[in-house]
Amino acid sequence: FWRTPRCLLCHQTRRTSTPGPRSRQCHLRSNTCRQQSRNSPTGEPRTNKRNTPQQNSATTDGQANKHSRSSEGEPSKPTKTQPAMITSVRVPWTGGVIHALHVAARAAAPSFVAVFVHGADREFQNAEHWRPYLPAFASAFPAAELYAVDLPGHGLSEPGAKAPQPPSDAETVQSLASFIGHVARQRPLVLFGRSKGGRQVFQAVCAAPALQDTLAALVLVAPAVNKPFMDLLPSRVRNTRTLLFWALDDPVVPFATHQTLLDSMPNVKFHSFGAVLGEGETAKWKAHCPENERPDDFHETTTAFLRSVFA
Repeated sequence: FWRTPRCLLCHQTRRTSTPGPRSRQCHLRSNTCRQQSRNSPTGEPRTNKRNTPQQNSATTDGQANKHSRSSEGEPSKPTKTQPAMITSVRVPWTGGVIHALHVAARAAAPSFVAVFVHGADREFQNAEHWRPYLPAFASAFPAAELYAVDLPGHGLSEPGAKAPQPPSDAETVQSLASFIGHVARQRPLVLFGRSKGGRQVFQAVCAAPALQDTLAALVLVAPAVNKPFMDLLPSRVRNTRTLLFWALDDPVVPFATHQTLLDSMPNVKFHSFGAVLGEGETAKWKAHCPENERPDDFHETTTAFLRSVFA
């Protein structure tokens, strides 16, 4: 049983497998959230309702109303840096429209473009999976431009999650390659992909060879690949600098699969989350989404890796 409640303080989504009321703690454990919780008798954010995030509109995560006051009547202390503004973009493709969450670069010359691709489940996997991570990566790389896509058949894209018949894998790869080419515009490119999304990232850069010219790095979480698939990849893709994550107890794409990528790609940095499930736990998706269980580890390791790529 999975839900994606929003933190009542910073409005970021937080995956949980535990039924019950929405968590009041940001899943990135924001100091701002904790400070606001202490300053508010109810623990709820003191923001103007008109500033509440809405779908398909500009959204500010982790930011309280600048005029908010504590229970003692004193203004809340402002954060040191402006939080990332998450907006929605829609890009047409031949079979419909791709929706994506977007964080614009806060620099005249963007350092790179990052595209985040989710997994296969049509009910729970979409751009919202990556939303909690966008502000943190935007803060670490203010000159980067970030996109988290809803693949066709998912989320708010067209066709979307409620479409009776999802697009074929070939159509999905075509749409993803088209989207990446549209937003990258010959700039250095970083592609994030988890599970089936990791496989589709590979397929997209093969479907549009021009993307290989600017592909700077891959960040993959338990990609759904095998040796025959990896053997067919062009050497330019296999030689890409790659950060690979896996959980030791992943029952969906087994941990042993990581060796296939290590054998096929010479420039892979591998990071194991270890065992994610506690004793007696059987929630398979928890171990297959280890970045949700180890968010700080995921963010810090990825940030260090990307800084080494763009040093």
